[in-house]
Amino acid sequence: MAALRLLAVILAASAGWILSGAPVPGNLPRLRLPTIPSIGFALLTGAFAAVLTLLLTDVAVVVVAVALMATSLPLGLETIRLRRKRQQVIESWPDFLAGLRGFLAAGRSLPEAFSEAGSRAGGELGDLSREVRRRTSQGAAFDQALEHIRDTLADPTSDRAITLIGVAHRSGGSRVATVLADAGASIADEVRLRKAHEASLTQQRLTALVALVAPWVLLVLTVATNEAAAAAYRTTTGRSIVWFGLAATALGYLGARSAARLSEPRRIFQ
Repeated sequence: MAALRLLAVILAASAGWILSGAPVPGNLPRLRLPTIPSIGFALLTGAFAAVLTLLLTDVAVVVVAVALMATSLPLGLETIRLRRKRQQVIESWPDFLAGLRGFLAAGRSLPEAFSEAGSRAGGELGDLSREVRRRTSQGAAFDQALEHIRDTLADPTSDRAITLIGVAHRSGGSRVATVLADAGASIADEVRLRKAHEASLTQQRLTALVALVAPWVLLVLTVATNEAAAAAYRTTTGRSIVWFGLAATALGYLGARSAARLSEPRRIFQ
């Protein structure tokens, strides 16, 4: 067990050295954490959790179980990041459409107005508007460029907005302003509803998180402060209980995510 503790400390120190951006031996480049958590980042997270748990208790099954849970943490964080990014795009559509109408009123064509509205909006929509301008400058049709960003966003609200912009482009004339005005009002109402729904889901997610994590915190504290409990979890029965609890936690997490997705709107224009 002493050798295991020493190995854990060495791994944690090495992970901390790499994460700090310090130079590594040889010609290997410095490790930069990507925006999307990698397998390496997940393993480092699990190593840190294993070290912390090992400092509290030497029950191997508890250390391994906690490390496995911590390894999955980057995936959960990535899901949160993508959800927030998608929500920011959704909330940007009403202002984008209002700007689009304004540039059309100033005499711009719809592709020009789309590009300028995106530049003013910035963020993800700004990047996508530049992509549309790049594609159209290379000879692609405006509708084809819109189809590309619709597939990139892959969101029901964005599907509606982009589809209606395409309809307005094909209709032309005085109908463009009418179609965009109706789309802006409808999407603004939808954004308000989705924000309220997201706020209620946030509370439910926090409750589910506490329900999933609290038993493991209690388990670590119990085996760290009670030698009889630690001895019990070193037995075959104790190890079986921990593995069963880990499986139940994983199933509970997946079930909670599936339940949350049931209330999300489905894509229609695919």
